[in-house]
Amino acid sequence: MHQKTHHIPILAGFEIQPSPNYQPVLDRAVAQEMAQALAADLAKCLPETLDGMLVVGGLVAEPATLLRPGFGAWTALSQLAKPVLTEQGLSTSILAIGAHEGQMPDDRLQPQQTRLMGQFVVLPMLLITDEDIGPDLEKKLESELFESGSINPPARALLAEHAGLDSVHGQLLTRNDLMALQRVQLDSAGLSGFWEVVETLLLDAGKSHDFSLPGDLSAHWQAAEKQLAIDFLTFNQWAAKHAQAIEQTPLDQAYGVWVRAYRTLLAVVEAHGVAWNLSLEASAAFDEERACVIESVPTAQEIIDELATLTEHADPQLGLIAWTWTEPGRQIHLYPIEARAIEAIKKDFAQHPLASIARPGKLCYNEATLELTGV
Repeated sequence: MHQKTHHIPILAGFEIQPSPNYQPVLDRAVAQEMAQALAADLAKCLPETLDGMLVVGGLVAEPATLLRPGFGAWTALSQLAKPVLTEQGLSTSILAIGAHEGQMPDDRLQPQQTRLMGQFVVLPMLLITDEDIGPDLEKKLESELFESGSINPPARALLAEHAGLDSVHGQLLTRNDLMALQRVQLDSAGLSGFWEVVETLLLDAGKSHDFSLPGDLSAHWQAAEKQLAIDFLTFNQWAAKHAQAIEQTPLDQAYGVWVRAYRTLLAVVEAHGVAWNLSLEASAAFDEERACVIESVPTAQEIIDELATLTEHADPQLGLIAWTWTEPGRQIHLYPIEARAIEAIKKDFAQHPLASIARPGKLCYNEATLELTGV
């Protein structure tokens, strides 16, 4: 007879010392040792008579890797545990999911990066119990685990030896604890407005949502397409909408605030595995191959030399914002959307002779027409 079960997503979190020798996955034997050590720590927070399976994934990652729409890492642990539950039934046991030659058995447990950006790493864990007691146990863990679930030296020693990460502290957490910590971290950096997007998609990705974000940036979650559509504005489009509302701040600086918000949102959602696309007004188009937005503007500007000129528009803090390619009869503004765009577009520029290249170190625009312009 199939026993109905309740799955409780938890994790092991470690505050670590930065290290260049980071190993993101644990092999099967090490994962088994880690699972045994973490099970001993977790047992102190559980009823002594509990029947349940603890599933531990040998993925050592930053929180964003686990906090992705659909919670893929925990779903993978659940699916990998299913055959064992079917064969053995629910009893007190430990299942370790490790790597073979660096490859985890499910892509959702595969590391997304090999270099750490922060000082906190996590391992996904899943506690599977009987359906009758699971909900109450989950509530108990939600209220008590963060306070009582410290991780002892054996697990921390394994992390140091096999993942190359010395830890300052280790803590067992629920998934909700991790989400709360992520919010606090982004809030301390002034980025809580962007976390709202990720949190909403973690909890309610099945519905479409509209987001009004810092810097007058807007985005829309398209539930059917499972993508976040970000409203991208070129300088010309942005100035047409906002110039009259700007009193003291120069337009190039104010547009820089918008660009910073766009880049911040993109960094946050990409770190959390959120698929995205751009929503553009009719005057601009997205070149996917070159990863840039292109806006072509007719111009009556007199050009003596038949060769084109190129202007690099930059913000002192943000760096490159756009290029303007000026040739007889038109100007083409190119906005790199991703870092890979810079190399691709520079290769295009190298294939065309230029009369001049200007790098004024700022955004150049016509104060009468409020449009981006070349030098």
